[in-house]
Amino acid sequence: MSLVRWERQDDIFGELKKMQREMDRLMGSVTRWNPGTMFSWGADMYPPMNVIAKDDRYLIECELPGYTQDAIDLTIAGNTITLKGELNQPEPKGASYHRRERRTGTFSRSLQLPERIDAETTSAKFNNGILTIELPKAPEVRPRQIQVHAN
Repeated sequence: MSLVRWERQDDIFGELKKMQREMDRLMGSVTRWNPGTMFSWGADMYPPMNVIAKDDRYLIECELPGYTQDAIDLTIAGNTITLKGELNQPEPKGASYHRRERRTGTFSRSLQLPERIDAETTSAKFNNGILTIELPKAPEVRPRQIQVHAN
């Protein structure tokens, strides 16, 4: 008789855990499943962003822990936003990393919004490692209330 691992059926990550274990078994188990690192951010997915659509604007929230506002570059062309940044951490003197998960170096990420935005009135705030970008939609794509008149 073999031992069967039990998993809750309502666990969203249950099937993904099974697939990861099977891949580990087939590939030599280089990494083990960890909820915080299973879905690693690739070069095109860093920094993690939330994009919120409102009637007249978009809000983008980016996680940039350890960055300074001088190390962040934001450009807008049409409806494409490009965010670049650089974070350099000195190597520890007289020691080596046992595990290193925090990113260092440079990144560049572009995001295309479905509508044109008004670059002239766009604003960005950086507070406690969170960059918040407010992107008003271009006047021609904003919803407008039309007054209906009677004859």
